[in-house]
Amino acid sequence: MKFFHISDLHLGKRVNEFSMIDDQIDILQKIVVFAKENKPDAVLIAGDVYDKSMPSVEAVQLLDRFLVWLNDLNITVFMISGNHDSVERMAFGADLLKHSNVHIVQSYRGQLTPVAMNDNHGKINVWMLPYLKPTLVRREFEKQDIITYTEALAAALSNIELDPSERNLLVTHQFVTGAETSESEELYIGGSENVDGSLFDVFD
Repeated sequence: MKFFHISDLHLGKRVNEFSMIDDQIDILQKIVVFAKENKPDAVLIAGDVYDKSMPSVEAVQLLDRFLVWLNDLNITVFMISGNHDSVERMAFGADLLKHSNVHIVQSYRGQLTPVAMNDNHGKINVWMLPYLKPTLVRREFEKQDIITYTEALAAALSNIELDPSERNLLVTHQFVTGAETSESEELYIGGSENVDGSLFDVFD
């Protein structure tokens, strides 16, 4: 199975009050051309789709066009929110869009349900997890002492019914220990927002 993995589109970003929208239109069109040539089974959009939690109208319209372009190619889309996004705003229309094979993560409520895909090698489960903070996870696991981001992710991932005999793919957006940060990210004291990469060992 072939996937395209993209993230951190930051649609609507402005640099020194200059809109980057024309450049973003250009690169998304190039991605669509590349997808048409290479025919991936799915495109994974792994967070920070927008640059702000309240994106501009032109940013929302550009994302809409991008999803339509991919849908016209009959490519399945999996999209999650990152730390720059509002998961509630991004999830608008998610239940309707899944009928067009556009799967958008919704607000975390303690449970994850994968989307199943199949190829010549059998079944693959695609799990989608939005950017999570400890405060979000604590609401769902009141009996657990969840302080750190690693504890939050560990709790969230412990509550899924994963079959290790099948292929399992996780799409998430977190700061993973050892990764490099970009200039657009806020750093927390001591790297407290980092999560241990070993949490994802159960996934393929």
